[in-house]
Amino acid sequence: MQEKKYLILLILKVLENESDPNRPLTQCEIARTISEVFPCDRKTVGRNIKFLQKIGYPIRKISHGYFLEGKKFTVDEKILF
Repeated sequence: MQEKKYLILLILKVLENESDPNRPLTQCEIARTISEVFPCDRKTVGRNIKFLQKIGYPIRKISHGYFLEGKKFTVDEKILF
């Protein structure tokens, strides 16, 4: 069970750090990146992206992949919350 939570966080981090509207990532690219540290495949990425979207994360799909849309907080901004 803990492994699933870890995987969701890894997918979110990859999208946050490596994607934007000009550089969307495919499920395969995300899976390859994550597989460097944790076993992962394309279908698992897809299921987890759908879950993250369902709970409100602004993950957008365009013709060439996915990206995390919206404001990303800096460390200083996070401290204020």
